[in-house]
Amino acid sequence: MSKWITAILSIFLIAGCSQSSEGKKEEQQMNSQHMVTAAENGDLITVKNLLDQGADINQTDESGRTPIMAATYAHETKMVEYLLSNGADINKRDHMKNNPFLYAGAEGYNDILELLIEAEPDTKLVNRYGGTALIPAAERGHVG
Repeated sequence: MSKWITAILSIFLIAGCSQSSEGKKEEQQMNSQHMVTAAENGDLITVKNLLDQGADINQTDESGRTPIMAATYAHETKMVEYLLSNGADINKRDHMKNNPFLYAGAEGYNDILELLIEAEPDTKLVNRYGGTALIPAAERGHVG
């Protein structure tokens, strides 16, 4: 009889550990989304708090956006500056093959470009069309 009880307890423990792992994974995904959304909204306090709690500055959401990528899309210059000063990876690309440098160049976000250039991005990375940041910038008349 004790073998049965041990087997049943083992099953419950394994199931509990599995749920715990799944729960942790869900929590990480929620934190990732929360961090990216906070960066996109320019919410410095939330981003600082999440980083203070050990969040990964380069975590991604379901679109592959890092916090700095989301901040760049939203033209949140102060957030981009803060994330850069805390070690954000500016060369990491999202599912659309954009990174902050490529997107800021295409959109003519000169304020963000100046910050990114100081951080020395990989200027040889290309967008989904095979162009560097200079091509869409020139095409759209972003002279600066």
